[in-house]
Amino acid sequence: MKFKQKQWSAVFVCIACIEAALLYKLIAGEAQTNQTELIIAICIVGVLFMLLPKLDSLSSVKLGSFKAELKDLKKKTADNEQTLSGFIILSMGPDTYLNLKKLADEDFGEYVKEPHMGLETELYYLRNLGYIFLNTEKARSIYEIPEKGDQLSDYIKVTEEGRKYIELRNNIR
Repeated sequence: MKFKQKQWSAVFVCIACIEAALLYKLIAGEAQTNQTELIIAICIVGVLFMLLPKLDSLSSVKLGSFKAELKDLKKKTADNEQTLSGFIILSMGPDTYLNLKKLADEDFGEYVKEPHMGLETELYYLRNLGYIFLNTEKARSIYEIPEKGDQLSDYIKVTEEGRKYIELRNNIR
């Protein structure tokens, strides 16, 4: 089964569950809202349920005076996604990114970590973003990492989020 089919199957199951829950509330009389509102909700979900197979061929949606062309909405969404990805990429300078990549390779090599400067501030920044974490067997804080050493990767590991950022940045550029 393709991923898209799995998605639609999940949507179908969710809508069916919502419909069943609404019907149960109506029949059991457990609805705290007015029954007319509940019947309208059931009808809306039912209509969505019937439209589900035709959703891929849908080109526009009109509700009263509101009309949306789905092609335009998809383009705007794609443009916004691209812009957002660009902002994410711009949130980190080239030196910090290079250090994150070296840490991800788990072979950073020799380092000099001056207090409150360069590498140390980059490590705090990357940690605050959730892209790296400390090997607490070696140091309990970034401050405790020795100022000089042969392998920074002994102290710092890259998180899954950090690896995703690297992948995103590689795919965008």
